[in-house]
Amino acid sequence: MLGPLRAASDPVQRWRFADETGLKSIGKVTLGVALEGDALSASLARGGDGKVARFEGGRLLAGDAQPVLKGMKDFTLYLRLKSEGDGLHGTVLAQRQPGRQGSCGFDVSGWHMPLIQRQHFGFQGLFEGGLPPNAGPWSPAINVDLDQYPVPASQWRDVVVRMKKGGPLQLYLDGRLVMERMKPSAVPGIEAKAMSGAASPLCIGSAFDGSQPFRGWVDEVALWDRALDDAELQKLGGVSEIVKVAKPRGDRVFGTGVLTPDTTAARRYDWIDAKLPGFREHLEKTDPHFPRFHLTLPGEQWNRIGVFHNGKHHLFFGWTTGGCFRYFDDALENIVWQHIVSEDLIHWTILPMPIRSQQWPNENGTFFVNDQGEIVTFYYGDRGTEPRMAVSRDPDLVNWESFPDRVRFSGVPDEFKTRHDPSAVFKKGDTWHLVCTTVRPQAQAMGLPLYKSKDTIHWEYAGKFFEDATGRAINECGQLFRLGGYDVFTSIHPLTKDTTYMTGHIRDDGTFARETGGVPDLLSRSYNDVSSTVDDAGRVTMWRFCNVVRGFRDDSAAGWRNTYSLPRDVRMAPDGRLLFRPAPALEKLRGKHFRPLVGMQAAQSEVRLQFTAAEQGETGVRLADGRNHLDAYYDHAKRELVLDCAAMPRELSFRVGSAARGPVNVKPGDTVTLRFFSDRSVFEIYANDEVVISNAAFFHNPDSLKAAALHRKGPKIPLTVDGWEMTPLEWSSAMKR
Repeated sequence: MLGPLRAASDPVQRWRFADETGLKSIGKVTLGVALEGDALSASLARGGDGKVARFEGGRLLAGDAQPVLKGMKDFTLYLRLKSEGDGLHGTVLAQRQPGRQGSCGFDVSGWHMPLIQRQHFGFQGLFEGGLPPNAGPWSPAINVDLDQYPVPASQWRDVVVRMKKGGPLQLYLDGRLVMERMKPSAVPGIEAKAMSGAASPLCIGSAFDGSQPFRGWVDEVALWDRALDDAELQKLGGVSEIVKVAKPRGDRVFGTGVLTPDTTAARRYDWIDAKLPGFREHLEKTDPHFPRFHLTLPGEQWNRIGVFHNGKHHLFFGWTTGGCFRYFDDALENIVWQHIVSEDLIHWTILPMPIRSQQWPNENGTFFVNDQGEIVTFYYGDRGTEPRMAVSRDPDLVNWESFPDRVRFSGVPDEFKTRHDPSAVFKKGDTWHLVCTTVRPQAQAMGLPLYKSKDTIHWEYAGKFFEDATGRAINECGQLFRLGGYDVFTSIHPLTKDTTYMTGHIRDDGTFARETGGVPDLLSRSYNDVSSTVDDAGRVTMWRFCNVVRGFRDDSAAGWRNTYSLPRDVRMAPDGRLLFRPAPALEKLRGKHFRPLVGMQAAQSEVRLQFTAAEQGETGVRLADGRNHLDAYYDHAKRELVLDCAAMPRELSFRVGSAARGPVNVKPGDTVTLRFFSDRSVFEIYANDEVVISNAAFFHNPDSLKAAALHRKGPKIPLTVDGWEMTPLEWSSAMKR
């Protein structure tokens, strides 16, 4: 018998930490740590044995919890913990079980967001049956502002997860009902992958995959195969009554001492504008993983939109404060656009937020010049099909006038009465045309709606710009530009099989005739979000959104999430394929030159290799920190470019694939030129100014990185190697601090 808890009748499972009975220890976890003083007395009074587990980056797995938690019907799960340092950081409980349409489970975590000085307690839950297609807004995490009911970090805390059959999934902290979920969380993209798959043991002290480790002490964990009643929960938490803590307001994203809860939206935006440049400087000085010559800002940034205007590259992108994952329940009303600008791709200026709208969200759109010579943007809002609109008459595109409810659609068929991302506006004769990418969960094939208008305000559905049965029905963030006599359309997801850009020609009726296509980056054939600017001479510069490889809690604690590739100079091959090379302007960032690479600090570096293609072997670069490494090379036999991250630390980069690869248009005897860029946590390799692979990954200690030429699996061939230590981009701000 396990021995009774003072709070309730016997649990079906109770884990104590004198030894590994019923548990599997992975990583640095010390069992049997003896309590002293009041903590010892409290443990004994609860029926404990005065022994705890010390978590220092490891985790415990309790496989025998699966029968009770399967399907998430009726259960109560209790954990008593004390965190190390200020606040609560890392995942304390995680469980995953397969459901009929996906997975079900929960994740309980804490973290701190440094820019806005807020402590969060996140609660993510999925129910059996997965996510229905019409689940509504994405909201995978419930956030509770811990400064509403502070408990000193030196004290023990009680965490309870309870679910009643047919009722809500509930989270209690220190005897308070802090949040409950009546509907399943919607988990987008890569977050869904973490929740999918085979059943996991109950994870204590980390997420399912070992990421986001908790650091501190755990006294005991207990599991009941029923939902304890409120009286039992009161005893469990040592409180006289169960208090339900009100959910924070939607715009409550700042911690105590930063801004008050009733701060106006305008004041909040001014605060962000003033603090953002300084916090970017702080990250550059203190965070060894923060990229230095890739476009990266604090917070979460995504879906960049580019326009070249008045001699400058203007980049607008969706943004949420402090690394906060944009699908948090209390972040939905705080998605805004940020705006940066550069003349030479080296010197960048952070400008004020361009559209300060309370109409959620400001993201995913397109720019065009109307008949009056004004710059107009259509962007996705919360109105479903119809876009929102803003106009700028400012040559610097700093000042915008918003018209969020002006644009109107008519004749929209049912299949397109969902979310639209405005992707391109162009004019043929006296008629304007609008192309959108769409989210259509019920559709079976790809289709892009086309609308026509005489005044850019009233739009009538005019058929499909393009459709293909092999393309993905859900598509986002499209963009249209002209290059080398071709019209080019890009999108995140496949427009046709293995194609996220297509080249061809727009017909007189505004529809698209596809001729060829491909992917702008060999890493991914299913998610290739790119943004481009076209200068006055018709030159195209493109950036790629770099894949997220850390969990959103780690990113939030770091203060930044996501980055972008180097600017790429895009050219057109005679057969209509796009060719990609690093923008020539980047050579201005080259610092100290190395030949060979001995002594080069490789954290921020470029390595160029030149050799003759052979029949066998692999030739390229190895980047290593003494513990882990990644390889970027040309595979002579397969004639492929490869970026291999299989040896990267999974606890830091748990979403990095083993190897990304793709074809290079060379044959034995041809000259191959590789250019490999390392920027602390972002890595890119280019082959013959044609193809590219980019990826993010995290070494334990980027400052110790060394680069070396790599040649294996074939006869040694002559190799020319040059290396440069790269200097950072130069930043300034147009805002007062």
